[in-house]
Amino acid sequence: MELKRLLLSVISWSLTTLAAVGTSVSLLGAESESKDAPFTAVELAKKTEAFWNGVKSIDMTFVKEAPLIIDDGNFVIETRKFRWMFDRASKKQRRLIDEPETEFGVFHSDDYFDGTASYHLSGRDVVSPFNSELEYHMKVAREGIMRYANYEENVNKAVCLDNLSYQFWFPGRHNSHFSYNFKTDSKLSFSEAIARYPSSVPQRSVDESGDVLWTFRSWPTQENADRFPPGSDVTQEDEEAFRKNEIANIAFRDVTVNESKNFLLQSVKTVSFNPQPSGEILIGRVEYVTSSFIQAGGFYFPGHTEIHGTMGDGPAPWIKHTVEKIKIGGKLDFDSFKIPEYTNGSWTGADGIRKMVVWGKDNKPQQIMTTDEYDARMYPIYEELERIWEGEKELGKEKRFGVRLTLCALGTALVLLGIWLKRRKKTRLIGE
Repeated sequence: MELKRLLLSVISWSLTTLAAVGTSVSLLGAESESKDAPFTAVELAKKTEAFWNGVKSIDMTFVKEAPLIIDDGNFVIETRKFRWMFDRASKKQRRLIDEPETEFGVFHSDDYFDGTASYHLSGRDVVSPFNSELEYHMKVAREGIMRYANYEENVNKAVCLDNLSYQFWFPGRHNSHFSYNFKTDSKLSFSEAIARYPSSVPQRSVDESGDVLWTFRSWPTQENADRFPPGSDVTQEDEEAFRKNEIANIAFRDVTVNESKNFLLQSVKTVSFNPQPSGEILIGRVEYVTSSFIQAGGFYFPGHTEIHGTMGDGPAPWIKHTVEKIKIGGKLDFDSFKIPEYTNGSWTGADGIRKMVVWGKDNKPQQIMTTDEYDARMYPIYEELERIWEGEKELGKEKRFGVRLTLCALGTALVLLGIWLKRRKKTRLIGE
């Protein structure tokens, strides 16, 4: 349970506030530079943004490794393969995922954001066509394909396709981790978020490979800046100050930018205070590190990143991302996204009300309906399936009994699958 608390309280939380780092000002609040710092923190951020803003499209395949909790305190390493495509002009994105094999088989996901709404297609088989709605439900019952396709007309939620898995690599607006304040700053760009908060003067260093690095410390408040100068760490006295609301829960962030690699982020280390139900204050430490770079399109790109986190004296989980293939620029494969006709799923319109949907041709809904309307539509299909199976002589009594049980479950199969997927996600140390 301590490991799961670490996820919820440190890693996931810190991801939502990853790169909000302050303006390059002195501790007294006046902008400053030194001979050792030709760049302010804001200027460093703008140089990072300048590179990413020049990337018009990207198509990359990468592998994510992360611990998956299987019971109390025990976990296995889960490996998942992603393909992610993004086009800046149209705002379109597409993400394909091959899940690890489970007792239910291998599940696949194909998520698509068309610029205004998101589509989520998932199941053991997401490509085979059906000749009729009856055939769809027959395959669900017989083969357990459990395919569903959901639609959501909500831009703020749809941009989650620009997933936490990529946000360390691909800064931009609508990525809420660029903020100390999730609600008010969630649409700030990297440099805009930096400009809101105090930070130290960037310091220059050179690593073993000869890369030039710039590091500065960022604070959410001037009180934190006064208490945690660069190079310092939190102490027991600081925990007491936090209890008294004298300082903010994020103590500080140490941000390093690699000048030799397109001014990309090299690392971000966050130290925070995390109150527990028991009243104890645990110190959370989360660090995002780019351990290697690759070249693509004539530029450098993060090739391998790692996320490490601890909560107090608890275990130190990690998440790794390794790029296998990447293409910068060029046409992207958005047109091949296709929801097979007769696939069932959910539909959430602009009003936020969730309904059931049976998909038609060209990714258009054949019918959108309430749950009661959906049950009424399914009833004659259930009857027809029962008639077909009763007529198949090769089915023994045991099989027919199993078929009836399956038919009884058809009306709730999609809901059950959604619950199962949601529970699996909760067991991961970090969401997608």
